[in-house]
Amino acid sequence: MWDTMVTDPSACTPGFDCGYSMSWIFWCAYIIIQEYTMVNMFVLIILQQFDLYYMAEDNVLERFGDDLANFKKVWREVSLPFEGYKIRGNEVGKFMRTLKGDLGMGKEKDPKVIERELVIMNL
Repeated sequence: MWDTMVTDPSACTPGFDCGYSMSWIFWCAYIIIQEYTMVNMFVLIILQQFDLYYMAEDNVLERFGDDLANFKKVWREVSLPFEGYKIRGNEVGKFMRTLKGDLGMGKEKDPKVIERELVIMNL
């Protein structure tokens, strides 16, 4: 900003690199406009992310909450003999078949396929 205000003939070549004494007005306006633009863009990004993850009908966080509640319910049922701390190894398949949503393997699969997938996952 200060370099654009150089008007001393001994410090610049007239008509080539001499500045304008009122250039501070331009720079102040530029900084204010740029600042408001950046703040508005930042707020816009936050609002878009909020709209994407919290306001959509099929939002990811709501689905995760439903899956987590279902996971807790099924875990409680399967781990009843161990007071909720663990489940038996032979009941992992039942647990995965009983889970609904994105976390479970569903009832549509064959139990042998589920066992094979659990072995692949080292469970």
